Amino acid sequence: MDKQPLDLCGSFYIFEAQEANKDQLLSAKLYDKKRRFSDFELKTLARKTENEIICSPVEERKKRLKHLVWTKLALSDPWKIKKRLTGSDLGNLCRLLVASVSVKNHILPFLNNETVEEIKRDGARVPIWDCDTNTEQHLVLKYWHTAKSYAFINGWLNNFVNRRNLVEGDLIGIYWDQSEDIFKFSVLEKASDVYP
Repeated sequence: MDKQPLDLCGSFYIFEAQEANKDQLLSAKLYDKKRRFSDFELKTLARKTENEIICSPVEERKKRLKHLVWTKLALSDPWKIKKRLTGSDLGNLCRLLVASVSVKNHILPFLNNETVEEIKRDGARVPIWDCDTNTEQHLVLKYWHTAKSYAFINGWLNNFVNRRNLVEGDLIGIYWDQSEDIFKFSVLEKASDVYP
């Protein structure tokens, strides 16, 4: 059967086999004068008919390129400060050194000015929630001028290293939780899992 175009509706022809949906397409054409249909809406409407009308492959590709869909799922990683523990973090110095860049970028902007000044002078007592054991601990966050970095002191050895059996090579994560005004801590990777 030879298909003869009956009417032009936007960029789609109505053929005899589409007679049943002709009224729907023509009403869409009239409504289109009041409101511009997107190419996707017109295409969807045309595909509901028996004989699907498809643009040339070149036109189809151009239309697809206009409507790109991002399919990568980006999960956020809350652990802004990650550190693989070294011997100096676990020894008799009783402190966890943290790079000053990480603290300046991910912690200090979220603290009030008074606390920031206290950290730079004598150190500020801060709460830390251990996510793995659901316990709250307190340490002092202090800026060490000699090392030009920040350190968690006053309880690091007892409250974390000994209690959690931390060893050299363990990967820990820390971040400041704004909603709860508390540091969050977790052991992200045990050295024994990486180096059996």
